[in-house]
Amino acid sequence: MLLSINVHYVYIEYNHAGLGVPRGFRDAGAPGPEASASVWVGAAERCTERSDVFAWFSEFAEAALPARMHTALIKAGYAEQIVGHISRDATAIEAREKPAPKEKKPQRPKRKPGRPRKGEERPKEPSRLERQRVMRLEEMLDELPKQCAVGVKRNAKGYKDWWIGYKLHMDVADGGIPIGCIVSSASLHDSQAAIPLATMTVARVRNLYDLMDSAYDAEEIRAHSESLDHVPIIDDNPRRKGTAERSREVRAQRAAGFVPPQRARYKERSTLYPHY
Repeated sequence: MLLSINVHYVYIEYNHAGLGVPRGFRDAGAPGPEASASVWVGAAERCTERSDVFAWFSEFAEAALPARMHTALIKAGYAEQIVGHISRDATAIEAREKPAPKEKKPQRPKRKPGRPRKGEERPKEPSRLERQRVMRLEEMLDELPKQCAVGVKRNAKGYKDWWIGYKLHMDVADGGIPIGCIVSSASLHDSQAAIPLATMTVARVRNLYDLMDSAYDAEEIRAHSESLDHVPIIDDNPRRKGTAERSREVRAQRAAGFVPPQRARYKERSTLYPHY
């Protein structure tokens, strides 16, 4: 019974989301896109009697049905709206799997010892964030590691939490509505998924502010956010150069009772945690 209900739901939503008809359902004599919901329910009941129903669910997964349905729903729901704040963060996904062995990095060509001569320019390999600025979304996603790995994340108390599995990167709108999601290896740093997430989100909704914690404090991320006509509000990373001066300025503002508008907007990130 439960399996039949699930097939009903997926069957109907797959059709009415404009995603076509899966191959397995076509073979079973699925109704056309213009059919009513009751006709689709009847067809789904017949499909649950077939032995290859689990193969159809496998087809749903291979076709990225949940992701495609989510994209269609978000675009339809926010077609005539402007989102005030997008909160970006990542969380752990524990898995009962053995971590994949680390891939050996290719050996870099040996450089001449010492400082370069006057006028000599030594090629510098661009970082992943720098490469992402000129890449398409599909290329960025393909480059991110997705195998099971060991991850570490510092919690609110300053202690390190370790886990084996994956990491879920999310863009969340006001009210805790997930707009974009990326699953990666647990070992991937949060900042490495920021530009792909921003590229994914801007294709679905229009927003004004990008809110991120200190893990995303990088010039490439700020520049990409500004190139999308967004206002990036990123918490300062204490290990970044120039942070000491900004910290003194923040302490002086607090002593004077002044709350900058950026700090007030940054508090909107709290909408992430009651939901996820």
